[in-house]
Amino acid sequence: GKIAVIGGGPAGMSVAWILALRGFRVTLFEEKSQLGGLLNLAAKIPGRGEFAAYVSYLECELKTVDVDIRLNTLADSSSIMAEGFDFTICATGTVAGAPPIDGIEMSHVTSAYDVLSLELEDLGHVVILGGRALGCYTALYLSNHAKSVQIIDADETLGIDIGRSTRWVVLQALKDKNVQTNLDAEVVQINKKYLTVIQDSKYYHVNADTVVLATKPQPRERILKQLEKKGIKNNQVGSLNGFTNLLDTIHDAFRFASTFTL
Repeated sequence: GKIAVIGGGPAGMSVAWILALRGFRVTLFEEKSQLGGLLNLAAKIPGRGEFAAYVSYLECELKTVDVDIRLNTLADSSSIMAEGFDFTICATGTVAGAPPIDGIEMSHVTSAYDVLSLELEDLGHVVILGGRALGCYTALYLSNHAKSVQIIDADETLGIDIGRSTRWVVLQALKDKNVQTNLDAEVVQINKKYLTVIQDSKYYHVNADTVVLATKPQPRERILKQLEKKGIKNNQVGSLNGFTNLLDTIHDAFRFASTFTL
């Protein structure tokens, strides 16, 4: 069978590798200039360089099984149809979610993905909205690039989606870096110089030069919907299935590729 895999992150690389091992002819499409997806951003976090090593490992494995890797290529339903693939697997991952807060569109509001990928500097006093893994790791990164870093989250627990063996290390690192955390708090408005926050039924202001969105990401479903509309056989793996943990994402891709049949 001739298989197209769209998305060169950990799920896409894993599913392409296993399918190629099983004898399928696999083409892997990645719109950026390198494979790895969000792992390339995660590798920039202090102490998480192993993510870059894992990307290199998968790249080597893909070469050994002759996967056709096409970088800088934005696949769409038309190009997939033109090449006559028997099946298409979407591993397009997620994009940063934007919560419905007044002022979210202001120029000093950015996403955690952009902060990490663009390596922004001179951010002043930073407030991160979201205290899950993305917010915590972004705070660790920004602790070396900002005057101060504060995390605000509506949940009562910080880093709830971080593995047990890692979470306490991350929390201690945040403490060591003097990252302030405000939990069980909700941002209701963003202004040019401050945020309006409600906590314990009381409103107060938090000064912020830069606001970073690290809220729950949303699935990138554009190509998936295109394929379905044109009746192209397809399925999805990884974070498109709701997985946010790297290990779960890779396991999902492995399970699919191991049992897949045309």
